[in-house]
Amino acid sequence: MYISKILFFLNGILKRIKFKGFLFTINEMYTYVHFYNQILKINDYSISLKRKLSHFTFYSRISFLYPYLETNELKKIVPRSLTHSIYEKFKINRKDLTYDKLKMYQRMIDCSISIPRTYIIDKEGIQCIQSSKKLSIDEVEDKLISKPRFSNGGNGIEIIEKHEIKIDEGVLYQEVIRNHEEINKIQGNYFCSTLRFVFYNTDQINAIGATFQFNLGSVIDHMMKGGSISVSVDAASGKLDSKGFNSKGQIFNYFPKTGIAFSGFQLPFWKDVLNEIQLIGRNFPTLPIIAVDLCICQTKIVILEINAGCGTIAGQLDKGWLDHTFFKDYYNNRPNF
Repeated sequence: MYISKILFFLNGILKRIKFKGFLFTINEMYTYVHFYNQILKINDYSISLKRKLSHFTFYSRISFLYPYLETNELKKIVPRSLTHSIYEKFKINRKDLTYDKLKMYQRMIDCSISIPRTYIIDKEGIQCIQSSKKLSIDEVEDKLISKPRFSNGGNGIEIIEKHEIKIDEGVLYQEVIRNHEEINKIQGNYFCSTLRFVFYNTDQINAIGATFQFNLGSVIDHMMKGGSISVSVDAASGKLDSKGFNSKGQIFNYFPKTGIAFSGFQLPFWKDVLNEIQLIGRNFPTLPIIAVDLCICQTKIVILEINAGCGTIAGQLDKGWLDHTFFKDYYNNRPNF
């Protein structure tokens, strides 16, 4: 694992060096890292050695995905530390609210937030958490999503046959969610694609960024793991940008399998998406920044997960998040870059 991380780091730096040169890249990297170390420090956030090192890693990720960015654009791409440190500084408990997926889904049910049909298995049998009803194996879908109760980043998620379910308090099972047909026409497959909508949780929807992950044909559409092409979305209208990116930093103006262009495509049910975002914000008021992963289905919106903080890079291209109101409010003191 450590070897793969080191190789990824070196690959990112080498891509930047090819564009900007060795001395420029090394100086830019240390300037970027120092800048975000100082932002945390002068705004009284904790900054461990691990967090400092993560800034080097994040710079490498940016360089790998977008090696041709100019420095003034690159510096505005915010590392994940600025979305996570807030929870530590203000002692906001993320574990029970979002990291424990069973507690998260149970709270969402209480708040009338739409989630996939979800099952837990214990010695007494199969229980659907939406109804608390005990079920027989015959009443469960033939195929299910198996998802770790405590995990993130799409780790451990797989599609299984229903006869493979087992008693395990650390695993949840969910129905397989399908996209709206208009989305399937673009990507040419039926694997679930997710919209990630990141917002500043105020009285109104204050979008920070939104991206749509067009699934390339696997159970996990995590862009950094090669599962999708990520396209920026206009948060007000729900229309796609003209270009998307994959995990190798390749640029696409259309989905490669179908040849259908991204530009101007209107995501279905956008008003419903915004209504769900408002509902989540109201019912999770202690979370200042929320990243919602959802699926736009044929007849409704289904919320797959709520994340307290995120490390989204794809949604920051060409604009960055540093100047958004959220980061100005929580990181008001800024050193010179």
